[in-house]
Amino acid sequence: NRLVHSWVLNSMDSWLEHFLISHSNQRVRNTAGYLLVSLVPSSPFRQGFRATHRMNREPQLSVEAQAVLHQIYTALLRLLPAAKHYTDMQQHGTMKLTTYFALLMYCCISRTEKLMFGQYFIQLWHLFHPKLSEPSIPAYHNKQALLAFWNHVCTDCPENIQLMLQNAHVTKNIAFNYILADHDDQEIVMYNRAMLPAYYGLLRMMCQQSRVFTRNLSLHQNLQWAFKNIT
Repeated sequence: NRLVHSWVLNSMDSWLEHFLISHSNQRVRNTAGYLLVSLVPSSPFRQGFRATHRMNREPQLSVEAQAVLHQIYTALLRLLPAAKHYTDMQQHGTMKLTTYFALLMYCCISRTEKLMFGQYFIQLWHLFHPKLSEPSIPAYHNKQALLAFWNHVCTDCPENIQLMLQNAHVTKNIAFNYILADHDDQEIVMYNRAMLPAYYGLLRMMCQQSRVFTRNLSLHQNLQWAFKNIT
C-alpha cells in the first residue's frame, strides 16, 4: 500500500530511534530494520537484507528506489549523535546498536552513499572514541558492528580516509582500542576474527594514504602489543 509506505517513510523521526535502537527487545529492533528495508521498492534489495545483511543486493536501483534508499540512509546517519546515549553497558548491554549499524552498512551500496557519509564522520568518531573504544569489554558487539560499517564506508573511498587523516584527534587516538587476546576462549576468538579485520583494515587504509601516519603508528605501543599478541 503506497499510502502506508509513504506515511511510515515520512514519519521516521517519530519512531526510528525508539524501535531501531532504544527498544529493549532485539527482535523488535530487527523487525524495525526489516520494515525500513521493505520500504525500498526493489524486491532483490528487500530479500537480500533478510538473507545475509550484505549479499545479493541489486547494484542498480530505479530512480524511485534510490530516492527512498537515500531518505532512509540519511535518517540513519542523522541518528549517530543519539546513538551515544546507548553505549552504557550497565543500562543498555552490548548489542543495542548492532541492527542499526547492520542496516547502515546494507544501505551503503555504492560510492554515492559512501560520500554521503562524509558530513557525518565526526559524529561516528565521537561515538567510537571513547564510548566504544576504551571500555574493557572483551566482546563488545556494538563496537564490532560500528567498525564493520566504518570499514565498509571507507573501502575504495579515499575521501573518507582523508577525513580521518586530516583530523589530529583521530590520528592520535584511533590506535587506542581495547582488544583482549585470549586464544583459549572460543567466544573471544570468534569475536576477534570478526572485529579485528575491520579495525586493522581501517588502519591499513590510513597507512596506504599517509606515510606520516604509518611512521607514527609503527611506534605506537598498542600496535607493538598487537604484533606480539595477535597472531
